[in-house]
Amino acid sequence: MIRTTDFLYLLLILAAGCAPPDPRNVDDAAPIGPLAADYQERVKADLARSLAAPAGAIYTFEAAPSIVNLGKRRAGVRYAWYVCGTVNAKPFLSVLSHNVVIDREIDTSRAKDCGK
Repeated sequence: MIRTTDFLYLLLILAAGCAPPDPRNVDDAAPIGPLAADYQERVKADLARSLAAPAGAIYTFEAAPSIVNLGKRRAGVRYAWYVCGTVNAKPFLSVLSHNVVIDREIDTSRAKDCGK
């Protein structure tokens, strides 16, 4: 016969295994993949395509990209990396999934709020 305390320990162990992962944890970023070390170069290359004079562009990046839940805003993509910064003093927001830039915004209200 199982004792009450043993049963409670068993329930605690089972309950601990059922907790959802923290989506901010980089180790749990499997749906979007880990962020590549050269993510800034990938973002710069993508942004350069939308600039009139990409050769002289000046880029700054916020301290750390963040994982966001896109919900139903993007078909087939639930989580993605938000990379915030400025290009030629205009705020930008780049969205990466599996280290591919899937969206970008320059000088929009969402880009301005990205780093906050």
